[in-house]
Amino acid sequence: LGLSVLLGGGPPPRRLRVLALARGPGGAALRRAAARAGVPAVAAPRLALHFAGSAGRAALPPDLAAELAERWPQSA
Repeated sequence: LGLSVLLGGGPPPRRLRVLALARGPGGAALRRAAARAGVPAVAAPRLALHFAGSAGRAALPPDLAAELAERWPQSA
């Protein structure tokens, strides 16, 4: 089971914040809860690692910002 990060704010380039962070069984529970709530999910290990680490408080590097922007769900 991998790392799960729930982000709030956005969409990029607006400010983002980590709402929840979990690994293992807690990460699986977080993903299930997000799915039940209709929160979009993507598999993006590099992004998850950025937000989980101390770098998560820093600005996103341009390559990760571009990746997040292209994965961000479009508003209706």
